[in-house]
Amino acid sequence: MISNDTDRFTVAIAAIKGGAQVNERVAAYSHEKCSYLKHLRQKERDYIYEHGKGMCETHSVSGTITNIAPT
Repeated sequence: MISNDTDRFTVAIAAIKGGAQVNERVAAYSHEKCSYLKHLRQKERDYIYEHGKGMCETHSVSGTITNIAPT
């Protein structure tokens, strides 16, 4: 996490929201994907507060947002 409260999840959420404005396929799944990323972000934060460091396994944010169903 960067000191200004920006992390990889926040960046991915912003990218999805931006993409949803110009791409119907992204817009169709944006709420679902953003909700899932928010869940992962909270899970990571809880782990950091409990253990003092990030998880050893990192979540693939790109893998989370790219599995959009084909048209």
